[in-house]
Amino acid sequence: MTPRQELEKLRELGFDPIKPFKLNEMSKTAAKIVNLLTNNKSFVSYSYEDMKTILEIVSFTIDEGKGKEMG
Repeated sequence: MTPRQELEKLRELGFDPIKPFKLNEMSKTAAKIVNLLTNNKSFVSYSYEDMKTILEIVSFTIDEGKGKEMG
């Protein structure tokens, strides 16, 4: 199967692959977020559960913002 055929098959299945450059930039952003969470310079340190809660808050905020743009 050629790469083009694989791409077409993925799209038929409902997937839209991320281009390598964009995936690289997304990975850099994710690394910055992890760095913010793990290298916290304040008096409060975050547990893994705290970090998951922070990411849930961010995810909720993004979902809320997406809903407002569409509505």
